[in-house]
Amino acid sequence: HIEKNLSILANLPRVALNNIRDIPGARKAAIRVGRGPGSGRGKTCGHGHKGQGQRNPSKPRVGFEGGQTPFYLRIPTHGFRNKFRKEYETLDLGKLQLMIDQGRINPKTPIDMKVLHDSGAVSKKITHGVKLLAKNSQKFNTKVDIEVSRATPQAISAIEKTGGKVVSAHYNKLGLRYLLKPEKFDDRLPPRRARPKPKQMAYYTDPYTRGYLADKDAVRALREKNQRNQSKD
Repeated sequence: HIEKNLSILANLPRVALNNIRDIPGARKAAIRVGRGPGSGRGKTCGHGHKGQGQRNPSKPRVGFEGGQTPFYLRIPTHGFRNKFRKEYETLDLGKLQLMIDQGRINPKTPIDMKVLHDSGAVSKKITHGVKLLAKNSQKFNTKVDIEVSRATPQAISAIEKTGGKVVSAHYNKLGLRYLLKPEKFDDRLPPRRARPKPKQMAYYTDPYTRGYLADKDAVRALREKNQRNQSKD
């Protein structure tokens, strides 16, 4: 079969711009309407007499019920979407350890959200920050100094047991843009660090969440407690 096909191809003319054609049926002629009763689509062009079907377009929009209140307006609404919500990019400890093993993140230098962004550990579009999760924490065994927006207690404990540090820091949208893309601010002054909003202040002043505004002595004591628990285990 291969030899037969090759022989057929050898006898065919070479493909060029002057012999390229569409396959039969690729182009369909448009229906000509309004050209007399003999065509079957004369006078009213197949739309009949009067009414909605004669208008163009003949079909109403999706959800239109002839003028009565449609279904999607008759049923009650449930819940709402909070416009003040914060959507954090998530990073688990298993993926962080994988990035370190692959050499894409250097654990000997401080790790912030710019390092995570540039290495591909999180999405390229960080809207409100990064949240550190404890998923696959049993695989994590590297000492790191990391700064994120938020971190779960299990993730904080897993990192501090290896001798590392976690800092939860607040950045508004402008501060986050300056952190991730400082080259955008070469021709102007860098923005001042924004304070957390009143509802967020409790999180970033709590030593248990390792907030960057928390009491340093309390944070140090909690870190030493985690390291002592690791040595006992």
